[in-house]
Amino acid sequence: MSKDNRDEIRMDVLLDAIGTFSSKGEENLPNKLKVKIVDLSSSGLRYVTDLDIPKYIILCFDLYLDDMSINVKTQIIWKAQIQDEFTYGCRLLDLNSQEQQQIKRYVDKEQLRVRKMIYQEALPYAEYIPLSHDINPELDKLFEKKYVALSDASGNEYSKHLVETYLIKEGKFKGRLYHIFSLINGKPVMNYDPYDYLNLSEYIDITFRFTIFEINDSVYPVPVNPDHRLLKIKDF
Repeated sequence: MSKDNRDEIRMDVLLDAIGTFSSKGEENLPNKLKVKIVDLSSSGLRYVTDLDIPKYIILCFDLYLDDMSINVKTQIIWKAQIQDEFTYGCRLLDLNSQEQQQIKRYVDKEQLRVRKMIYQEALPYAEYIPLSHDINPELDKLFEKKYVALSDASGNEYSKHLVETYLIKEGKFKGRLYHIFSLINGKPVMNYDPYDYLNLSEYIDITFRFTIFEINDSVYPVPVNPDHRLLKIKDF
């Protein structure tokens, strides 16, 4: 995930790309620059290179995503240096709606691929249940973020949460996904019944292989009662 837009679903990728500078100005820049794109969304990307580039410089890339090619213009929003490498977080400029949708479809497909991989490699639920001390939202990777609102049969909204899905990066449970629910209004997720979880499964993955957490009044994550999980393994 990048720093510039946490609400946008971003996906770690590994793409080699050749960039062309729109204007060299007074900077001693090459005509073309090879970079490694390491994450992507329909509004931005992040790339790594060994060249120190001023923040106001515009760099254009031809992105090859599966069987499609998109020319994107990027503007640097932030940059960071680690030893001899520079990382740049960029905004995509002047994309039309069709190009945005093409990138979004690619990101969605990659996200599904990663979900499948994690799902297949996860240990059976009965073998372990991560507790609050096993997770670290500051360290773990923010995998997905969305607002979820549930309604009754008459269409009346009775619960709304911000749901953040994290991927554990270190320790015994490395590679495991978990959800943190922050209550916006209505019925807390801890009080959901099986029907609520069935509805919730339309928006996020609720299975016995994914641990679900909610933030309580003390701002500590607590696990949802396993009896209320949707035990059906969803088909991808």
